[in-house]
Amino acid sequence: MPLIAVYDANVLYPNSLRDLLIRVAQAGLVQAKWTEQILDETFRNLKKNRPDLDSARLDRTRQ
Repeated sequence: MPLIAVYDANVLYPNSLRDLLIRVAQAGLVQAKWTEQILDETFRNLKKNRPDLDSARLDRTRQ
């Protein structure tokens, strides 16, 4: 059974790191966990700090 890893907002915020860590979980190396509060923080800050990003695409990424 893979280790459980909690992905906090600070690692989900950067796109490249988020992508890498999701791929690590998809490969079965870890069992990724996060909460709705973590996702709220991540995507609230992305929308605030990166107004150039499409809000609808960010919402789709969150899903």
